[in-house]
Amino acid sequence: MSNWLTFSEKKENLTFFSLKLITCKLIRKMMRTTRLLFTFLFICLLAFQVSAQTNTARHHADLVSISPNADNNITVAIDYVNAIVRNDWTKVRSLITAGFMQYGPGAPDSTNADQYAKVWQEWYPIQQNREVFIIASTSLQVKEGMNKGDWVLLWLDYHALFTNENKSAHVPIQMTIMMENGKVAVERTYYDSGSLLTQLGWTMTPPQTAKK
Repeated sequence: MSNWLTFSEKKENLTFFSLKLITCKLIRKMMRTTRLLFTFLFICLLAFQVSAQTNTARHHADLVSISPNADNNITVAIDYVNAIVRNDWTKVRSLITAGFMQYGPGAPDSTNADQYAKVWQEWYPIQQNREVFIIASTSLQVKEGMNKGDWVLLWLDYHALFTNENKSAHVPIQMTIMMENGKVAVERTYYDSGSLLTQLGWTMTPPQTAKK
């Protein structure tokens, strides 16, 4: 009986060892399969990213390029800006289209040529010694879509003596201009009004927090 039990125990131990060995082999095989799967997925993801970047670069190159009319576009845009600063609206009107529109930094800000001229006529008396410096400029051509056409991008620095506060200030301005038939059709201007007001001595008071 003792020998039979010993043999049975050995058999059970052998069976357990065999199962353990098989299980270890299966686990190792699954781990190798998992590593191969993750490696494959990583390669696929990397290939997709490279392909997407390549396609995006090609797509942008197909849509936008330096305008063949760049020199003339930039000259007209700079002449337009200088004419505004000099209060030469005869010159300004000769450089803009009949349907000209100007858009300010705020989403609802928009004026036609007459309205824009009126705004500047109110500004001229309180802005003396006006100067504008062209920091950088370029002209691009959008080849399709809603923004199709020639565009000029200007980085400006506007300086003036603001007589109401009797202080000088300068305002960096980003101006985006759409050209049509060699003239300014749309002007979009962006600037930091908060910086200007701070230079002029204004202070910003936050709204009062409601008491709990």
